[in-house]
Amino acid sequence: NTIGSLGQPGEIAVWNADDGKKLWSVVGHDAPITSLAYNATGDRIASASWDRSAAIWDASTGERRATLLGHRDWVRGVAFAPNSQTVATAGADGTVCVWNPTTGRLLRTFRGHTHSVSGVAYHPDGERLASSSADKTVKIWDPDRNPEAAILAGDGPVTAIAFSPDGRTLFGTGYSKANDGTPRPAIVAWDVARRAIRIRALGHTDRILSLAVSTDGRRLLTGSRDRSVRVWESNEAGDLGCVRTFSDLQTASSGVAFRRGGSGYAACNMKVAAPGLFLDELHVWDEAGREQFRLSAGIGGALNGVRIAADGSTAAVATTGGVACLWNLDSGREIGRFVGHTRSMSALAFSPDGRLLATVGSDYIGRIWRTEDAAAGSANPQATLRGHSRGIASVAFSPDASRAVTGCDDGTIKLWDVRTGHETLTLLGHADAVTGVAFSPDGRTLASSSG
Repeated sequence: NTIGSLGQPGEIAVWNADDGKKLWSVVGHDAPITSLAYNATGDRIASASWDRSAAIWDASTGERRATLLGHRDWVRGVAFAPNSQTVATAGADGTVCVWNPTTGRLLRTFRGHTHSVSGVAYHPDGERLASSSADKTVKIWDPDRNPEAAILAGDGPVTAIAFSPDGRTLFGTGYSKANDGTPRPAIVAWDVARRAIRIRALGHTDRILSLAVSTDGRRLLTGSRDRSVRVWESNEAGDLGCVRTFSDLQTASSGVAFRRGGSGYAACNMKVAAPGLFLDELHVWDEAGREQFRLSAGIGGALNGVRIAADGSTAAVATTGGVACLWNLDSGREIGRFVGHTRSMSALAFSPDGRLLATVGSDYIGRIWRTEDAAAGSANPQATLRGHSRGIASVAFSPDASRAVTGCDDGTIKLWDVRTGHETLTLLGHADAVTGVAFSPDGRTLASSSG
Protein backbone atom coordinates (compact mmCIF):
# COMPACT_ATOMS: atom_id res chain seq x y z
CA ASN A 1 0.00 0.00 0.00
CA THR A 2 2.98 2.30 -0.52
CA ILE A 3 4.66 3.60 -3.67
CA GLY A 4 8.33 4.45 -4.03
CA SER A 5 9.19 7.23 -6.47
CA LEU A 6 12.17 9.30 -7.64
CA GLY A 7 12.34 13.04 -7.03
CA GLN A 8 15.29 15.36 -7.40
CA PRO A 9 18.53 13.72 -8.57
CA GLY A 10 19.42 11.11 -5.92
CA GLU A 11 16.14 11.41 -3.99
CA ILE A 12 13.78 8.59 -3.03
CA ALA A 13 10.24 9.34 -1.84
CA VAL A 14 7.66 6.91 -0.43
CA TRP A 15 3.93 7.65 -0.67
CA ASN A 16 0.80 6.15 0.85
CA ALA A 17 -0.97 4.60 -2.14
CA ASP A 18 -4.42 5.00 -0.56
CA ASP A 19 -4.45 8.75 0.02
CA GLY A 20 -1.41 10.06 -1.87
CA LYS A 21 0.40 11.37 1.20
CA LYS A 22 4.17 11.32 1.20
CA LEU A 23 5.53 9.23 4.08
CA TRP A 24 9.21 10.10 3.80
CA SER A 25 11.92 11.18 1.38
CA VAL A 26 15.70 11.05 1.45
CA VAL A 27 18.52 12.13 -0.85
CA GLY A 28 20.58 8.97 -0.82
CA HIS A 29 22.68 9.09 -3.99
CA ASP A 30 25.06 11.59 -5.55
CA ALA A 31 23.45 11.27 -8.98
CA PRO A 32 20.03 10.40 -10.47
CA ILE A 33 18.42 7.12 -9.41
CA THR A 34 17.67 4.65 -12.20
CA SER A 35 15.65 1.93 -10.47
CA LEU A 36 13.78 1.02 -7.26
CA ALA A 37 12.60 -2.34 -5.95
CA TYR A 38 10.75 -3.54 -2.84
CA ASN A 39 11.56 -6.89 -1.25
CA ALA A 40 8.83 -9.51 -0.84
CA THR A 41 7.88 -8.44 2.69
CA GLY A 42 7.80 -4.74 1.83
CA ASP A 43 10.16 -3.67 4.62
CA ARG A 44 13.19 -2.92 2.42
CA ILE A 45 13.72 -0.84 -0.72
CA ALA A 46 16.71 -1.17 -3.02
CA SER A 47 17.85 1.73 -5.21
CA ALA A 48 20.29 1.89 -8.13
CA SER A 49 21.99 5.03 -9.38
CA TRP A 50 24.20 6.76 -11.91
CA ASP A 51 26.72 7.21 -9.09
CA ARG A 52 27.80 3.54 -9.65
CA SER A 53 26.24 2.36 -6.43
CA ALA A 54 23.11 0.70 -5.11
CA ALA A 55 21.68 1.00 -1.61
CA ILE A 56 19.25 -0.75 0.73
CA TRP A 57 16.72 1.33 2.72
CA ASP A 58 14.28 0.72 5.56
CA ALA A 59 10.91 1.15 3.82
CA SER A 60 9.24 2.52 6.95
CA THR A 61 11.78 5.13 8.02
CA GLY A 62 14.06 5.81 5.04
CA GLU A 63 17.13 4.77 7.04
CA ARG A 64 20.03 3.46 4.94
CA ARG A 65 20.78 -0.19 5.76
CA ALA A 66 23.57 -1.02 3.31
CA THR A 67 25.56 0.45 0.43
CA LEU A 68 26.50 -1.78 -2.52
CA LEU A 69 29.78 -0.72 -4.18
CA GLY A 70 31.54 -2.62 -6.96
CA HIS A 71 30.23 -1.64 -10.39
CA ARG A 72 32.62 0.29 -12.62
CA ASP A 73 29.84 2.19 -14.37
CA TRP A 74 26.31 3.35 -13.51
CA VAL A 75 23.83 0.85 -12.11
CA ARG A 76 20.73 0.49 -14.29
CA GLY A 77 18.52 -2.03 -12.48
CA VAL A 78 17.99 -3.77 -9.16
CA ALA A 79 15.86 -6.67 -7.89
CA PHE A 80 15.40 -8.66 -4.68
CA ALA A 81 15.35 -12.45 -4.57
CA PRO A 82 11.95 -13.92 -3.59
CA ASN A 83 13.28 -14.78 -0.11
CA SER A 84 14.87 -11.30 0.27
CA GLN A 85 18.22 -12.90 1.15
CA THR A 86 20.05 -11.54 -1.89
CA VAL A 87 19.70 -8.58 -4.23
CA ALA A 88 20.93 -8.36 -7.83
CA THR A 89 22.07 -5.30 -9.77
CA ALA A 90 22.44 -4.62 -13.51
CA GLY A 91 25.45 -2.58 -14.52
CA ALA A 92 26.23 -0.43 -17.52
CA ASP A 93 29.66 -2.08 -17.25
CA GLY A 94 28.08 -5.26 -18.67
CA THR A 95 28.03 -7.19 -15.39
CA VAL A 96 25.35 -8.57 -13.08
CA CYS A 97 26.23 -8.52 -9.38
CA VAL A 98 24.60 -10.39 -6.49
CA TRP A 99 24.84 -8.94 -2.98
CA ASN A 100 23.97 -9.61 0.64
CA PRO A 101 21.42 -6.84 1.35
CA THR A 102 22.13 -6.91 5.10
CA THR A 103 25.92 -6.52 5.00
CA GLY A 104 26.36 -5.04 1.52
CA ARG A 105 28.92 -7.74 0.67
CA LEU A 106 29.37 -8.70 -2.99
CA LEU A 107 28.61 -12.43 -3.33
CA ARG A 108 28.96 -13.12 -7.05
CA THR A 109 29.58 -11.36 -10.38
CA PHE A 110 28.22 -12.63 -13.70
CA ARG A 111 29.98 -11.63 -16.92
CA GLY A 112 28.86 -12.47 -20.43
CA HIS A 113 26.88 -9.59 -21.90
CA THR A 114 28.72 -7.62 -24.57
CA HIS A 115 26.87 -4.39 -23.86
CA SER A 116 25.22 -2.53 -20.97
CA VAL A 117 22.90 -4.64 -18.77
CA SER A 118 19.53 -2.89 -18.60
CA GLY A 119 17.58 -5.00 -16.09
CA VAL A 120 17.56 -8.01 -13.75
CA ALA A 121 14.79 -10.28 -12.49
CA TYR A 122 14.79 -13.33 -10.22
CA HIS A 123 12.97 -16.50 -11.19
CA PRO A 124 10.26 -17.36 -8.62
CA ASP A 125 12.39 -20.33 -7.46
CA GLY A 126 15.07 -17.84 -6.37
CA GLU A 127 17.82 -19.96 -7.91
CA ARG A 128 17.82 -18.50 -11.42
CA LEU A 129 18.44 -14.91 -12.41
CA ALA A 130 17.59 -13.21 -15.71
CA SER A 131 19.34 -10.18 -17.17
CA SER A 132 18.47 -8.06 -20.21
CA SER A 133 20.90 -6.10 -22.29
CA ALA A 134 21.42 -3.69 -25.13
CA ASP A 135 23.28 -6.56 -26.85
CA LYS A 136 19.80 -7.83 -27.91
CA THR A 137 19.84 -10.83 -25.57
CA VAL A 138 18.36 -11.97 -22.30
CA LYS A 139 20.49 -14.35 -20.25
CA ILE A 140 19.25 -16.70 -17.55
CA TRP A 141 21.92 -17.53 -15.00
CA ASP A 142 21.76 -20.77 -13.01
CA PRO A 143 25.31 -21.09 -11.63
CA ASP A 144 24.64 -24.03 -9.30
CA ARG A 145 23.51 -26.18 -12.25
CA ASN A 146 25.24 -24.70 -15.28
CA PRO A 147 28.18 -22.29 -15.43
CA GLU A 148 27.02 -21.01 -18.84
CA ALA A 149 23.99 -18.75 -19.06
CA ALA A 150 20.99 -19.71 -21.16
CA ILE A 151 20.52 -17.16 -23.93
CA LEU A 152 17.18 -15.85 -25.17
CA ALA A 153 17.57 -13.88 -28.39
CA GLY A 154 15.49 -10.81 -29.13
CA ASP A 155 14.88 -8.58 -32.13
CA GLY A 156 16.55 -5.56 -30.55
CA PRO A 157 17.80 -4.09 -27.25
CA VAL A 158 15.76 -5.34 -24.27
CA THR A 159 15.00 -2.60 -21.75
CA ALA A 160 13.00 -4.26 -18.95
CA ILE A 161 12.19 -7.84 -17.86
CA ALA A 162 9.93 -9.66 -15.39
CA PHE A 163 9.04 -13.30 -14.76
CA SER A 164 5.48 -14.61 -14.59
CA PRO A 165 4.59 -15.82 -11.06
CA ASP A 166 4.89 -19.48 -12.14
CA GLY A 167 8.33 -18.87 -13.67
CA ARG A 168 7.42 -20.42 -17.01
CA THR A 169 7.39 -17.16 -18.95
CA LEU A 170 9.82 -14.28 -19.04
CA PHE A 171 8.39 -10.97 -20.24
CA GLY A 172 10.61 -8.32 -21.75
CA THR A 173 10.20 -4.93 -23.41
CA GLY A 174 12.13 -4.06 -26.51
CA TYR A 175 11.45 -4.12 -30.21
CA SER A 176 9.87 -6.58 -32.63
CA LYS A 177 9.48 -6.52 -36.39
CA ALA A 178 6.03 -5.61 -37.69
CA ASN A 179 4.54 -7.22 -40.80
CA ASP A 180 6.31 -4.70 -42.99
CA GLY A 181 9.65 -5.54 -41.37
CA THR A 182 9.89 -2.26 -39.42
CA PRO A 183 11.08 -2.59 -35.80
CA ARG A 184 8.36 -1.43 -33.42
CA PRO A 185 8.19 -1.18 -29.61
CA ALA A 186 6.90 -4.49 -28.27
CA ILE A 187 6.36 -6.78 -25.34
CA VAL A 188 8.12 -10.09 -25.90
CA ALA A 189 7.28 -13.24 -23.93
CA TRP A 190 9.77 -16.11 -23.90
CA ASP A 191 9.02 -19.70 -22.96
CA VAL A 192 11.77 -20.24 -20.38
CA ALA A 193 12.06 -24.02 -20.85
CA ARG A 194 12.12 -23.89 -24.65
CA ARG A 195 14.13 -20.66 -24.80
CA ALA A 196 11.85 -19.46 -27.57
CA ILE A 197 9.70 -16.39 -28.13
CA ARG A 198 6.06 -17.29 -27.47
CA ILE A 199 4.30 -13.92 -27.83
CA ARG A 200 5.01 -10.55 -29.40
CA ALA A 201 2.56 -7.76 -28.53
CA LEU A 202 2.61 -4.40 -30.29
CA GLY A 203 0.79 -1.22 -29.33
CA HIS A 204 3.10 1.48 -27.99
CA THR A 205 4.43 3.93 -30.54
CA ASP A 206 7.73 4.72 -28.82
CA ARG A 207 10.23 2.93 -26.60
CA ILE A 208 8.79 1.02 -23.63
CA LEU A 209 10.61 2.09 -20.46
CA SER A 210 8.94 0.12 -17.66
CA LEU A 211 7.14 -3.15 -17.06
CA ALA A 212 5.23 -4.80 -14.20
CA VAL A 213 3.42 -8.17 -13.88
CA SER A 214 0.32 -8.67 -11.72
CA THR A 215 0.46 -11.21 -8.90
CA ASP A 216 -1.81 -13.62 -10.80
CA GLY A 217 0.33 -13.32 -13.93
CA ARG A 218 -2.63 -12.48 -16.19
CA ARG A 219 -2.00 -8.77 -16.56
CA LEU A 220 0.96 -6.62 -17.53
CA LEU A 221 1.51 -2.90 -17.07
CA THR A 222 3.82 -0.93 -19.35
CA GLY A 223 4.99 2.67 -19.47
CA SER A 224 6.43 4.27 -22.58
CA ARG A 225 8.07 7.30 -24.08
CA ASP A 226 4.85 7.74 -26.06
CA ARG A 227 3.40 9.25 -22.84
CA SER A 228 1.00 6.39 -22.24
CA VAL A 229 0.55 3.58 -19.74
CA ARG A 230 -1.10 0.40 -21.03
CA VAL A 231 -2.73 -2.53 -19.26
CA TRP A 232 -2.41 -5.86 -21.07
CA GLU A 233 -4.35 -9.05 -20.37
CA SER A 234 -3.77 -12.62 -21.56
CA ASN A 235 -6.67 -14.55 -23.07
CA GLU A 236 -7.39 -18.28 -22.95
CA ALA A 237 -5.05 -18.86 -25.87
CA GLY A 238 -2.26 -17.12 -23.98
CA ASP A 239 -2.09 -14.10 -26.28
CA LEU A 240 -1.70 -10.58 -24.89
CA GLY A 241 -4.14 -7.81 -25.73
CA CYS A 242 -4.27 -4.19 -24.57
CA VAL A 243 -7.39 -3.73 -22.42
CA ARG A 244 -6.84 -0.19 -21.15
CA THR A 245 -4.71 2.80 -22.14
CA PHE A 246 -3.95 5.82 -19.98
CA SER A 247 -2.91 8.46 -22.49
CA ASP A 248 -3.48 11.75 -20.65
CA LEU A 249 0.12 11.90 -19.44
CA GLN A 250 2.33 14.91 -20.02
CA THR A 251 5.58 12.97 -19.87
CA ALA A 252 7.19 9.60 -20.56
CA SER A 253 6.38 6.91 -17.99
CA SER A 254 9.65 5.88 -16.40
CA GLY A 255 8.12 3.61 -13.74
CA VAL A 256 4.92 1.58 -13.36
CA ALA A 257 3.50 -0.67 -10.63
CA PHE A 258 0.39 -2.58 -9.69
CA ARG A 259 -1.21 -1.63 -6.40
CA ARG A 260 -1.56 -4.29 -3.73
CA GLY A 261 -3.74 -7.16 -4.90
CA GLY A 262 -4.01 -5.66 -8.39
CA SER A 263 -6.53 -3.09 -7.13
CA GLY A 264 -5.05 -0.26 -9.17
CA TYR A 265 -2.08 1.13 -11.01
CA ALA A 266 0.59 3.76 -10.47
CA ALA A 267 3.02 5.50 -12.80
CA CYS A 268 5.70 8.12 -12.26
CA ASN A 269 6.90 10.50 -14.94
CA MET A 270 9.54 13.17 -15.42
CA LYS A 271 11.11 14.94 -18.37
CA VAL A 272 12.50 18.28 -19.49
CA ALA A 273 9.55 19.75 -21.33
CA ALA A 274 11.33 22.90 -22.50
CA PRO A 275 14.47 24.83 -21.60
CA GLY A 276 14.19 25.50 -17.87
CA LEU A 277 10.83 23.69 -17.51
CA PHE A 278 10.67 20.35 -15.70
CA LEU A 279 7.48 18.29 -15.37
CA ASP A 280 7.08 15.75 -12.58
CA GLU A 281 3.97 13.64 -12.03
CA LEU A 282 2.78 10.75 -9.91
CA HIS A 283 -0.46 9.22 -11.15
CA VAL A 284 -2.56 6.68 -9.25
CA TRP A 285 -5.60 4.96 -10.80
CA ASP A 286 -8.08 2.46 -9.36
CA GLU A 287 -8.79 -0.90 -11.00
CA ALA A 288 -11.59 0.59 -13.10
CA GLY A 289 -9.16 3.10 -14.58
CA ARG A 290 -10.42 6.11 -12.65
CA GLU A 291 -7.62 8.43 -11.62
CA GLN A 292 -7.58 8.68 -7.82
CA PHE A 293 -5.05 11.49 -7.69
CA ARG A 294 -2.16 13.10 -9.51
CA LEU A 295 0.72 15.04 -8.02
CA SER A 296 2.23 17.24 -10.69
CA ALA A 297 4.18 20.40 -11.31
CA GLY A 298 5.66 22.46 -14.08
CA ILE A 299 8.30 24.57 -12.38
CA GLY A 300 11.20 26.65 -13.62
CA GLY A 301 14.06 24.32 -12.67
CA ALA A 302 14.69 20.82 -11.41
CA LEU A 303 13.43 19.80 -7.99
CA ASN A 304 16.12 20.48 -5.42
CA GLY A 305 14.45 19.54 -2.12
CA VAL A 306 11.13 18.64 -0.56
CA ARG A 307 9.63 19.07 2.91
CA ILE A 308 6.26 18.12 4.38
CA ALA A 309 4.46 20.07 7.09
CA ALA A 310 4.01 18.34 10.46
CA ASP A 311 0.31 17.66 9.88
CA GLY A 312 1.16 15.79 6.66
CA SER A 313 -1.26 17.81 4.54
CA THR A 314 1.15 20.14 2.73
CA ALA A 315 4.36 19.53 0.79
CA ALA A 316 6.83 22.17 -0.37
CA VAL A 317 9.52 21.72 -2.99
CA ALA A 318 12.53 23.87 -3.79
CA THR A 319 13.77 24.25 -7.35
CA THR A 320 16.96 25.22 -9.10
CA GLY A 321 14.95 28.06 -10.65
CA GLY A 322 14.55 29.74 -7.24
CA VAL A 323 10.84 28.91 -6.85
CA ALA A 324 9.12 27.17 -3.91
CA CYS A 325 5.91 25.31 -4.77
CA LEU A 326 3.34 24.11 -2.21
CA TRP A 327 0.92 21.17 -2.70
CA ASN A 328 -2.07 19.90 -0.76
CA LEU A 329 -1.34 16.19 -0.38
CA ASP A 330 -4.94 15.27 0.38
CA SER A 331 -6.20 16.56 -2.95
CA GLY A 332 -2.93 16.52 -4.90
CA ARG A 333 -3.55 20.14 -5.92
CA GLU A 334 -1.02 22.92 -6.03
CA ILE A 335 -1.65 25.56 -3.37
CA GLY A 336 0.68 28.22 -4.72
CA ARG A 337 4.26 29.39 -5.14
CA PHE A 338 6.81 31.70 -3.59
CA VAL A 339 9.01 33.57 -6.03
CA GLY A 340 11.94 35.72 -4.98
CA HIS A 341 15.29 33.93 -5.06
CA THR A 342 17.45 35.00 -7.99
CA ARG A 343 19.45 31.77 -8.08
CA SER A 344 18.93 28.12 -7.21
CA MET A 345 16.94 27.42 -4.04
CA SER A 346 19.01 24.91 -2.08
CA ALA A 347 16.88 24.06 0.99
CA LEU A 348 13.63 24.83 2.78
CA ALA A 349 11.90 24.07 6.08
CA PHE A 350 8.44 24.35 7.62
CA SER A 351 7.94 25.81 11.07
CA PRO A 352 6.56 23.24 13.54
CA ASP A 353 3.02 24.62 13.22
CA GLY A 354 3.26 24.77 9.42
CA ARG A 355 2.42 28.47 9.26
CA LEU A 356 5.86 29.57 8.06
CA LEU A 357 8.24 28.34 5.39
CA ALA A 358 11.93 29.20 5.34
CA THR A 359 13.84 29.07 2.04
CA VAL A 360 17.55 29.56 1.36
CA GLY A 361 19.58 29.67 -1.82
CA SER A 362 22.81 30.18 -3.68
CA ASP A 363 21.94 33.89 -3.88
CA TYR A 364 23.32 34.19 -0.28
CA ILE A 365 19.86 35.04 1.08
CA GLY A 366 17.28 33.35 3.28
CA ARG A 367 13.58 34.18 3.35
CA ILE A 368 10.71 33.55 5.76
CA TRP A 369 7.26 33.18 4.15
CA ARG A 370 3.74 32.89 5.54
CA THR A 371 2.32 29.72 3.98
CA GLU A 372 -1.12 31.33 3.79
CA ASP A 373 0.32 33.76 1.23
CA ALA A 374 1.35 31.02 -1.22
CA ALA A 375 -1.91 31.09 -3.17
CA ALA A 376 -1.21 34.69 -4.14
CA GLY A 377 2.18 33.81 -5.59
CA SER A 378 3.80 36.13 -3.09
CA ALA A 379 7.19 37.73 -3.70
CA ASN A 380 7.02 39.55 -0.34
CA PRO A 381 8.44 37.45 2.51
CA GLN A 382 7.72 38.15 6.17
CA ALA A 383 11.46 38.52 6.72
CA THR A 384 14.65 38.48 4.62
CA LEU A 385 17.83 37.02 6.11
CA ARG A 386 20.92 38.87 4.80
CA GLY A 387 24.45 38.41 6.06
CA HIS A 388 25.99 35.31 4.56
CA SER A 389 28.87 35.81 2.12
CA ARG A 390 28.30 32.61 0.14
CA GLY A 391 25.49 30.28 -0.82
CA ILE A 392 23.29 28.94 2.00
CA ALA A 393 22.98 25.14 2.10
CA SER A 394 20.68 24.41 5.05
CA VAL A 395 17.94 25.89 7.22
CA ALA A 396 15.78 24.94 10.22
CA PHE A 397 13.30 26.49 12.66
CA SER A 398 13.52 26.41 16.43
CA PRO A 399 10.72 24.41 18.15
CA ASP A 400 8.85 27.61 19.07
CA ALA A 401 9.38 29.07 15.56
CA SER A 402 10.85 32.27 17.01
CA ARG A 403 14.31 31.61 15.55
CA ALA A 404 15.75 30.20 12.35
CA VAL A 405 19.22 28.79 11.82
CA THR A 406 21.11 28.70 8.52
CA GLY A 407 24.27 26.87 7.46
CA CYS A 408 26.51 28.40 4.81
CA ASP A 409 28.99 27.13 2.22
CA ASP A 410 31.67 29.25 3.94
CA GLY A 411 31.41 27.10 7.10
CA THR A 412 29.46 29.62 9.21
CA ILE A 413 26.16 29.16 11.04
CA LYS A 414 23.84 32.07 11.76
CA LEU A 415 20.80 32.43 14.02
CA TRP A 416 18.02 34.83 13.09
CA ASP A 417 14.97 36.48 14.61
CA VAL A 418 12.14 35.11 12.47
CA ARG A 419 9.87 38.11 12.98
CA THR A 420 12.37 40.83 12.10
CA GLY A 421 15.04 38.98 10.07
CA HIS A 422 17.80 40.35 12.33
CA GLU A 423 20.92 38.23 12.80
CA THR A 424 21.36 37.36 16.49
CA LEU A 425 24.41 35.08 16.53
CA THR A 426 27.20 33.73 14.27
CA LEU A 427 28.86 30.41 15.05
CA LEU A 428 32.31 29.46 13.64
CA GLY A 429 34.13 26.16 13.67
CA HIS A 430 33.46 24.22 10.49
CA ALA A 431 36.22 24.15 7.86
CA ASP A 432 33.84 23.30 5.03
CA ALA A 433 30.26 23.92 3.92
CA VAL A 434 27.57 23.40 6.57
CA THR A 435 25.30 20.80 4.97
CA GLY A 436 22.74 20.41 7.76
CA VAL A 437 21.41 22.21 10.84
CA ALA A 438 18.87 21.10 13.44
CA PHE A 439 17.52 22.21 16.83
CA SER A 440 16.99 19.77 19.69
CA PRO A 441 13.33 19.31 20.73
CA ASP A 442 13.78 21.68 23.69
CA GLY A 443 15.44 24.34 21.51
CA ARG A 444 18.49 24.58 23.74
CA THR A 445 20.94 22.62 21.57
CA LEU A 446 21.89 23.09 17.95
CA ALA A 447 23.50 20.39 15.78
CA SER A 448 25.31 20.98 12.48
CA SER A 449 26.96 18.78 9.88
CA SER A 450 29.67 19.60 7.37
CA GLY A 451 31.57 18.03 4.53
